[in-house]
Amino acid sequence: WDVINPARVPEIASAKDSFEKAKYSYSIVLRDLKLEAKKRFFNLQKANEEIKVANKSIESSTLGLRDAEIKFESGVGTKLEILEAKTQLARDQQLLNNKTSDQKIGQRALAEILNLPEDVTPLVDTKTKLIGIWNITLEESIIAAYNMREELNNILLDISISNSDANSALAAGQPKLSIVNTFTSTFNKGELNKIS
Repeated sequence: WDVINPARVPEIASAKDSFEKAKYSYSIVLRDLKLEAKKRFFNLQKANEEIKVANKSIESSTLGLRDAEIKFESGVGTKLEILEAKTQLARDQQLLNNKTSDQKIGQRALAEILNLPEDVTPLVDTKTKLIGIWNITLEESIIAAYNMREELNNILLDISISNSDANSALAAGQPKLSIVNTFTSTFNKGELNKIS
């Protein structure tokens, strides 16, 4: 049994700090995963809103094309106006196609981070709304960010673990006091008056 072991206290401190670092690392990964899921959710919500805007643009372009055709038939408009209206309608249809593909990509990205099966497609039909305005100054935001960063705690724990490991390495050269207990017994059968 070690009565005096200078390396014991630094080894315990290093183990405690390693355990705390593992807890912080877990919470960092969990926080990042939640943040990424929220980001993908909002991107999908944004794609849904952009599809609504693209549909409204197509409606507007269709009305513009109809107006241009009516003007041309009545003799007030030109073929150029009809071509411009058709071009605008084609652009808006292409925009709708792009936004629809963005929506599909967003749905798969959200399904991936939520670990949903491939045959399940997440749908977001919640309405977007303003939940608040950021009224904090830049300096206050930076200070709050530093206070909430668990990565900084990991760096401090790394320093503490390194110091504990250094103290443990220094303790290897110091004297160590141990109590050793050995118990032996022997039993011999044989000649009398013989000492083994």
